[in-house]
Amino acid sequence: MLLGKMSESVKKEVEVKDVNPQVLNEVLHFIYTDSIEDMEFFQSHLEEMLALGSLYEIRGIVSLCEDLYVTKLDISNWLNILQVADTYNITSLKEKVFQFIGQNTSLISPTDIQSLDADLRKETEFVINLVNVRRRSCRSDLLDKRLHVCKLM
Repeated sequence: MLLGKMSESVKKEVEVKDVNPQVLNEVLHFIYTDSIEDMEFFQSHLEEMLALGSLYEIRGIVSLCEDLYVTKLDISNWLNILQVADTYNITSLKEKVFQFIGQNTSLISPTDIQSLDADLRKETEFVINLVNVRRRSCRSDLLDKRLHVCKLM
């Protein structure tokens, strides 16, 4: 942006619109120090931090946001975190949410999934169906083994 042939390189400034000034301040602090000045504020504005980090390709911010989302991941917020991961194209976070879904399919309601956009809903349904097929297959294998043992007796 500042090195190419864009207007920002001529003016030597970047205009940042529609951003909470405190969020921008925290991101700038991170860029210069590679540390978070106010972790409580950072966590309470996590999606805004991720949006800015993603927009300006600040890998450290994106990575930290992803780690914080993973530590917060539970049955009450998996849907929101999945949507955030999809919105900002954070593939590794999306995969971690899908792993969570796979481990908790019995707690996930089909009505929850209906609020997702069509593509994300299909991906989520695919994960749930895959887990259910594997579970049935494992139960079937276990039953076959038990029957085989009984026949040997």
